Amino acid sequence: MNLLGHEFFKLKKNRTVHIVFVLTVVISIALALLLIFMPEELGGNMKGSDSLAVAAEGVQIWFIMIAVIVSSIVVAEYGKGQIRNMVMSGHSRCKIFFIKYIVSLVAALVLFTTTVVISGGVVTIINGWGSIGFGEFIGMYSHMLLQIAAVTAIIVLIADLTRSTGAALGANIALVLIFTLISSFGIRVEIDGEVIIKGNKILEFIGDMYVGVLAIRAATPGLSTVKIMRYICTAVVTLVVALFGGAFLFTKRDLK
Repeated sequence: MNLLGHEFFKLKKNRTVHIVFVLTVVISIALALLLIFMPEELGGNMKGSDSLAVAAEGVQIWFIMIAVIVSSIVVAEYGKGQIRNMVMSGHSRCKIFFIKYIVSLVAALVLFTTTVVISGGVVTIINGWGSIGFGEFIGMYSHMLLQIAAVTAIIVLIADLTRSTGAALGANIALVLIFTLISSFGIRVEIDGEVIIKGNKILEFIGDMYVGVLAIRAATPGLSTVKIMRYICTAVVTLVVALFGGAFLFTKRDLK
């Protein structure tokens, strides 16, 4: 627990985290204003209960935010020799990796929750709550938390493998684009009865599952139970593989 407490203390003193949090507040306010004043035909005039799905739509922004924080938590400490010092102090590598993940996850959840609370709160005050029941909203939010946990595990893994802030940012943004492309190649496209793209069910399924996780799609209202369960199962598998795979690779890495 001493190591975990020390890592949270460093997180609170981290200037990068402070800057990203301020940016998150600004973006959340801008998102609320957009939801309130955008014409209804363009997707505006939404209610407070819609804020969760809208926040998830800006997932590329949150990817960047989380990747920046994770890089400041994980990557920077390699250059300062702090990771090596932790190992030399008697802490196991697995313990260090999982603690880094826990700290990164807490930071990620704070970012998302800040967005939902600020944007949803402002919109609710002005436009009302909306038609989505509070229980359904909490359910979507819990699904979102699980998917964020999986996404954060991927980001921590990539940050640890690359040990480069720029590479970690680029790789995580590329993940969304890659799986979006995989999904699009799998979709059958017809124009005026003519098949333009034959499609591939396997590619469509794989792409949709991972875009669903990476884009926090379980927070989208109206999804079928089957699709939500697919996204959740994919998130759980991704979380386990990324965490334990990352911990295993971390134990084999040279810390010089």
